[in-house]
Amino acid sequence: MKLHYYPSFILSIFDYFKTAIKTKKSFDMVVLDPPSFARSKKRTFSAAKDYTSLLEDAIKVTNKNGIIVASTNCSKFGIMMFRDFISKAFKNSNQKYKLEKTFFLPKDFRVKDEYQENSYLKVVFIRVM
Repeated sequence: MKLHYYPSFILSIFDYFKTAIKTKKSFDMVVLDPPSFARSKKRTFSAAKDYTSLLEDAIKVTNKNGIIVASTNCSKFGIMMFRDFISKAFKNSNQKYKLEKTFFLPKDFRVKDEYQENSYLKVVFIRVM
């Protein structure tokens, strides 16, 4: 694969989204896989608190019929709350969406019912309508 055909950016996703929105860039697919928690000089990101706003920015740069791959390994919330983040982001953005596919940990990563926080991986493919 020749990498010179693909642009690379070295900056925070939040800064990139601002630039992309300002310059009217849009994409057929946006992949979100932020850390559960991150701190920089400019901001602190917590998946449990900030995923909705991250999705709102992703929606702004995703083409109609495009796909957002929303992924998290945050154990502080389950799939229902993650889907609530998605629903809220699309409602706030006045956009419709369709949940295309959801993935969890593979079967060889057993999760006991009493320890659902161990079911940390959640990946949702979302179509922007």
